Amino acid sequence: MSFDFHMKTDINKSNELLLRADLHWKSGNISEAIQSIRECLSYHSANVDAYLLACKIYLDNSYFNIAFEVLNELHSFSLPSRDSLILKAKVELKLKKYVDAEAIINNFLKNGMEDEEILLLLADLSQQTGEYKKSIQIYEKLLENQRWNITILYNLALSYYLSSEWNETIFYCQQIIETGHRSAKVDKLYRQSLNKKREELVDKSNSSLLGWIKLKWIAPISEEQILLFSENERQIRKKEYRTFIDESTGALNFRAMMDYVPSFLLNSKKSVFVSLVDIDYFKAFNEFYSHQVADQILKVLVYAGEKFFQKNFFRRGGEEFVWVMETEVELMLKQAREFRIYTEEVLLADANNYLKKMQIVHPRKKTLYQISHLITISQGISQYKTEGQNIMELLEVADDNLRSAKLSGRNAIFFKNKMVDQGQLPKSIRFDGRDGN
Repeated sequence: MSFDFHMKTDINKSNELLLRADLHWKSGNISEAIQSIRECLSYHSANVDAYLLACKIYLDNSYFNIAFEVLNELHSFSLPSRDSLILKAKVELKLKKYVDAEAIINNFLKNGMEDEEILLLLADLSQQTGEYKKSIQIYEKLLENQRWNITILYNLALSYYLSSEWNETIFYCQQIIETGHRSAKVDKLYRQSLNKKREELVDKSNSSLLGWIKLKWIAPISEEQILLFSENERQIRKKEYRTFIDESTGALNFRAMMDYVPSFLLNSKKSVFVSLVDIDYFKAFNEFYSHQVADQILKVLVYAGEKFFQKNFFRRGGEEFVWVMETEVELMLKQAREFRIYTEEVLLADANNYLKKMQIVHPRKKTLYQISHLITISQGISQYKTEGQNIMELLEVADDNLRSAKLSGRNAIFFKNKMVDQGQLPKSIRFDGRDGN
């Protein structure tokens, strides 16, 4: 954007024109809004709010490259703000610059800014990068406080559709339709999911060619029948799903692991590795900082585990978790190391953010608790076939390696009875405050 600047800055005139631009935008007069912004900046070239408004207008009207240029120009003379960084992340998502968008979002999260606006960005990023399970979890969490937010409802339905979950797609499309906020894209998604469900029911109902032709073309299943089948299946699946979920963390539980992993092992084409993961010194941490803080740490670990291992991350019990990976040994070790480093960074930061958020006060100093020591994990890994023929044998070998990792000083990874990685050693637990220090 380039402008003809007046010799004398007139901030009042600039703000007056900015207000006019905002009114034009809200009235749908986009060209008038942009013209008013240009005039506004001609009176005050460093009007940050004018640049932000211009970016929003270009973003809303799908001029993503121009919106990106506007933000770059803004950041050339003004330090990035929360608002400008959020806009930049949104623009980068539209331009498919996922790495850059993720860096901005992660920086917000590391600084404790886990509000609804940031979570919505994280959900959008997850959806666009194919992490549909994660996007679904976040959209559903956001929906708890914004039950009839049409944007969230639609994106939740879309995430389910991309996951081939037709029943849930149909359900959430119906939720939108019931609010009266129908649109072309909602109707399209609804019809597509109905057709997918019809095809699924036809395939399940008839093995003979004649029967398939009848249901497909002669007497097709009606929309009412599809909706009835869909809702019945949805309710049954919800009941089954609850039995596989750990209530306190939302992770897949031990029962889910025992139901899923055996067939995963049998159907594997590459090497499969099973790891036991344990939070170092967790019992002492739990006793000192309370179950609430400890439970938050467990939830963060689940978030990290699902980020790295998706649906192959399970809670075994207590502070022990299991991940399963089918890949080459070099890639497995690289992933395990990156997981260790990532948790080392986020567990401590999130614990302190939670202490601050909950205003947990030191009993003697009367100041907010801040944890200074590292919160780390140790991992013991086993390999399918070479070290065990079933999940229980693999867990036994992994447990031996985990014990070795603990004895080595913790924050370590053991595989084949050898240390393959270790970070900074966490201090032996002696928390400030419990003993009066």
